Amino acid sequence: MFLVLNFVYLFILFLLVLLRRLENLQIFFFVSFMFFLPFMKNMDEIFEGIGGVHIVFDDTSRLFVLMNVLVFLGVSLKMRGKKKIRFPFVLTFITLNFLYASADLFNIYVLLELLSLETMILISSGGKVKQFWSSVKYMIFGSVGMNIYLLGVGMVYMQNGTFDLTKILRVSNVSLVLIFTGLLVRTGFFLYGMWLPSAHSSAESEISAILSGVIVKGGIFSILRILSFEPFSSITPWITKVSAISSFLAVIFAITSKSFKRMLANHTLSQLGFIMSNVETAPMYAFAHALFKSWLFILADELPSERFDEMGKRLNLFPWIFLILGSFSIIGIPGTIGYAAKSSLFKNTYNFERFFLILASIGTSVSFSKLISRRPKISGWGGIKENLHNLYFSILVIGGGVVLFEFRMKSFIQSFLLFIVGFLLHRMIGKNLKELRNPLERIEVNLFVISTLILGMILWLIS
Repeated sequence: MFLVLNFVYLFILFLLVLLRRLENLQIFFFVSFMFFLPFMKNMDEIFEGIGGVHIVFDDTSRLFVLMNVLVFLGVSLKMRGKKKIRFPFVLTFITLNFLYASADLFNIYVLLELLSLETMILISSGGKVKQFWSSVKYMIFGSVGMNIYLLGVGMVYMQNGTFDLTKILRVSNVSLVLIFTGLLVRTGFFLYGMWLPSAHSSAESEISAILSGVIVKGGIFSILRILSFEPFSSITPWITKVSAISSFLAVIFAITSKSFKRMLANHTLSQLGFIMSNVETAPMYAFAHALFKSWLFILADELPSERFDEMGKRLNLFPWIFLILGSFSIIGIPGTIGYAAKSSLFKNTYNFERFFLILASIGTSVSFSKLISRRPKISGWGGIKENLHNLYFSILVIGGGVVLFEFRMKSFIQSFLLFIVGFLLHRMIGKNLKELRNPLERIEVNLFVISTLILGMILWLIS
């Protein structure tokens, strides 16, 4: 039924485009939500298709599909009146739904490649030169990543004669490294896929919200799906350790960023590290991140300027309150969905990973203190209609925080301590920091780093 429903959506989409009636995206996604909700509660079956295409709709699939619907609905509320990108916008939504039910290595490849084409169109939709070059850079790294992935998949097929994850019994170390390196590059992990900061910071705010909120989750879901099968699980320690380190390294560039969207883009790199530092809590953290990060990118349009040194201009009261709430969520202040996700992560993370995650959490507080500590001149309230999308996301972020809230004194105190330490560090050194330019964003440098990491992963698995 899940597949049938998506094909029906695809048919309706093409019909609406032909009739030129794709005007109210929020209605499309609201109807999607109402249709998906009943099936999320009771579908937990395996569907085997013709030729070995394997479809699994489990608890993880449900959560990612729900995330997909909620984020697209919220962003569509912001996009009212914009006609230019409606078709690729909705097509991306449908592609992600198909991906979240995949349990087949080649099917994952096809859907990620389709998602890459749609993403390139979305990034360049603003028509600016910088957006065009960011989309080209994205396609270059996307192609590199997926070719590496496909090479690993080919080796797995030679060993097992199938792409079906449930039927794969043997996986060599080299194929493991190639598959996961390709996915890490495609997803945009720090060190692996440094196309992400320029793409997310240069795109239109609504598109950046989709990129950071759900499109990068396509790669996250693929990694989690493959890791859930025993022959692939031996590489999990490498991924969690690299993720924890990257969460800290990426936040350094976020701290020194002078632009709000650039800071958010670097935080996406950091938050991907948070997500994959523990595969058990990854789905829940990915869900929470999708809500608060897409909201923060949308709020970038509410600022009088993207640059922090020009934010002293007039700002309406409602957008300022929403900015503070979104910032509190990514920091992990109790009462937000970000706190619920982060406390669960810390509860299940130990030693090596925990150390870097604590440093990254302090760094997150430092960088968002640049926003929290400013006092703009309030020029008005801002209307309800203009803030409908903000009210929607605030209900999700605060409501999710209340529903998922679990009182643990240690987590409660830790969250405030990390915030206070970060805020004080910002007050002491924040004004003296110069913006760091990441040399890894250069194509030739990043390709060299990817090659080095592939060799390092192979040596680590062999030893």
